[in-house]
Amino acid sequence: MAPKPNLPVAYEIKSETDLQRVLKRLAECFPLERSPASVQKRVCLDTFDWRLHEGGARLTASTREQETFLRLEVNGGRIECPLHGPALPAFAWDLPAGRLHDLITPLIDVRCLLQLAHLEVREQALRILNSDQKTVVRLTVERTSVTMPEEEDRPLKSVHPMLRLSPVTGYKRATRAVMDFLESELKLVRTRPDPMVRALAAIGRSPGDRRARFTFELDPAMRCDAALRTIHRTLLDTMRLNEDGVRQNLDSEFLHEFRVAVRRTRAALAQVRGVYPRDVVAHFKVEFKWLGSVTGPVRDLDVYLFMMDDYRAELPEALGNELTPLHKHLRRHHRSEHLQLARALESERYQALLRDWQQFLDKADECDPECCPNAARPLAEVASKRIWRTFRGVINQGRAITAETPAEALHRLRIECKKLRYLMEFFRSIHDPKQIGRLIRVLKGLQVNLGDFNDLEVQQGSLERFAIEMSEEGEAPVRCLMAMGRLVDHLYERQKTERTRFSRCFTRFSTSANEKRFRRLFKRRSSRL
Repeated sequence: MAPKPNLPVAYEIKSETDLQRVLKRLAECFPLERSPASVQKRVCLDTFDWRLHEGGARLTASTREQETFLRLEVNGGRIECPLHGPALPAFAWDLPAGRLHDLITPLIDVRCLLQLAHLEVREQALRILNSDQKTVVRLTVERTSVTMPEEEDRPLKSVHPMLRLSPVTGYKRATRAVMDFLESELKLVRTRPDPMVRALAAIGRSPGDRRARFTFELDPAMRCDAALRTIHRTLLDTMRLNEDGVRQNLDSEFLHEFRVAVRRTRAALAQVRGVYPRDVVAHFKVEFKWLGSVTGPVRDLDVYLFMMDDYRAELPEALGNELTPLHKHLRRHHRSEHLQLARALESERYQALLRDWQQFLDKADECDPECCPNAARPLAEVASKRIWRTFRGVINQGRAITAETPAEALHRLRIECKKLRYLMEFFRSIHDPKQIGRLIRVLKGLQVNLGDFNDLEVQQGSLERFAIEMSEEGEAPVRCLMAMGRLVDHLYERQKTERTRFSRCFTRFSTSANEKRFRRLFKRRSSRL
């Protein structure tokens, strides 16, 4: 069925030769007037994890006749705004104020806008005229060449040409005649192309590639060692995927996802026991613990820098403004710590860790049953048993906590909850998705409470340490120290509130109904196998 004549239509042409044939036939059958071609350079922008694309948006920066402007296409509409200066925006806060800024900010949050592809678009306008020399149909020939930003010195790769038809108001019959000719006579097929997708395909990329994955497709009957290697390979791929972004300090999420992969690697090593040889586990536990420690300081400073606006909001406006020296202190130490991190990632120890770990995961030799009693057992049996035991440990620890229990006990419970969460997410695919999803959501509620309680305690200690460092470095004005002291008091009061909330949060998690669900999904399954 033909589209409404007042809608633009696009046709993808397979080659330049085919395009010339189409243009020749058009000129033979219709009065055709051609305009000189114009060239526009465009840059496709999105975050590393494709947040704009996932949100149904497309952002490009276009340069024509030395003028650069941003174009956002979202929800069927288009917004444009000029850029003043040669630099493209890297973060949401670099975008010009206005509607475009307001739409993009919640989509990308703190992620950096990366240049995914550089396009050279050559457009030529065509007009079909009637006997009065009036334009009745507008056509545009679009030829696009593309290259990756890091390969600008290499030849451009061509994208299939496009022919776009735009109706002119009042000439529906002419529009239908041209469309019928293109489709019936020339056998062109209408398409609804996404320019970014077409450009990326030409350089071997697609939306969603190079993206961290923390989901694992496993079979309940597979050997446990094969499943664990699958998990660890995926996590290693995630580390490698984010490694360059960590080195370049493009945005904080690269390091965050890198550290999540490291933490999960350590958790799988420690929690799924009797699968790998003991000497292998002992060696890599030490090495990944080291990697966690060298990446920790930068991530901690990332978090404190993000929280500066919240810290200011905690205080009266006049006092909140006094935290500027703290902000400068954090930024300076962040630069220093990142240099240390970059050196660690270039070190022989790090290179050997990744090399040796990859070799072990790829080797997949059969393990001695005495050394690795769980290696050949079915995954569902080992996983369900381990999850049930960890759940029982969480319940027992939580029930032992009273109002007088030291904060350290809540910290230990937080760690146990994290282990339980990791195990459930590792093996999520071998259980009923609805049931395990429900249990994970309930667990998250308890984790939020325990995490907030711990974070507030850590922040108090960190602010006191920052105050000492700033005093020693001669950059601690009295009013800044006063503001930091007031902030510590506020954080302490919030921590007391979270401590009070713990009883309610744990009660919701430890209900008999929730325990029955855990028992039904994990204990009974492990008993049946």
